[in-house]
Amino acid sequence: LTGVWPIAVRNALCYTVVEHEVPIPHLPSAFENFRILHLSDLHIEGMVDKGQSLTAALAPLQYDLCVLTGDYRFRTFGNYDKTLTLMHTLTSHIHAPYGISGILGNHDWLEMVPGLEQCGIRMLMNEAQPIEKGNDAIWLLGLDDVHFYETGDLNKAVKEAPENATRILLVHSPEIIPEAAQAGMDLYLCGHSHGGQICLPGGTPILTHCRCPRPYKAGRWQHEHMRGYTSRG
Repeated sequence: LTGVWPIAVRNALCYTVVEHEVPIPHLPSAFENFRILHLSDLHIEGMVDKGQSLTAALAPLQYDLCVLTGDYRFRTFGNYDKTLTLMHTLTSHIHAPYGISGILGNHDWLEMVPGLEQCGIRMLMNEAQPIEKGNDAIWLLGLDDVHFYETGDLNKAVKEAPENATRILLVHSPEIIPEAAQAGMDLYLCGHSHGGQICLPGGTPILTHCRCPRPYKAGRWQHEHMRGYTSRG
């Protein structure tokens, strides 16, 4: 394990920007070519360079909205002041005309929410938020952690958004995909799996650390009508 540490550090600092076009049949015309920056599982105080490489990777990107799907901190215990300080630095370099919205992950605490909102992040706790453009709107639905704390409440969030609206669901992990599709979500954005905690050559995961089929552990996928993307973090 000692011998692979330098490789692990190099990989962690080598960010890949992945772009996907997601067709949504009833998307309001005002949102054609609307671009969403999705970041997940930053574990920011655990980064060797404390987020500098990430900030550099984001600099040339153009996007309308930024969404964060949890796990801002590295540890699951102890003081989180450093996490919030580094998140404030990071969000100061995120320039999204339609704002930054986020949810908590299994590494995050409820007590972090006020500090994250002071970083300019609209935190969604089992609730919905309209993103308005002219007379049109799409809706973000953000859930609390469904993996460890199991405090996510999809039904509560669904009640806050119009049934006929375009609805994008933010969840920390890909563990409620069937329920989200049944509830009529159009797009499901998540992370948590880190592309498979341990994978065979070729990317087949041995361990995903989440309760979902392996095809949903990384990248884009589709379940019935609903499209989704699982960030590797």
